[in-house]
Amino acid sequence: MKKELKETQKNESWLVSNIESLYQTEIKNVLLATIDNNDKLNVFLYK
Repeated sequence: MKKELKETQKNESWLVSNIESLYQTEIKNVLLATIDNNDKLNVFLYK
């Protein structure tokens, strides 16, 4: 995960912060998170 974040010039703190603020959940509840070329974060949660 850290390698992929580094390639997008983001870090784990950025990811956790955005998931908590945008989705009001913790990282442990995330099944898949993607980021597109426009820095739009898409998150899929466990049911």
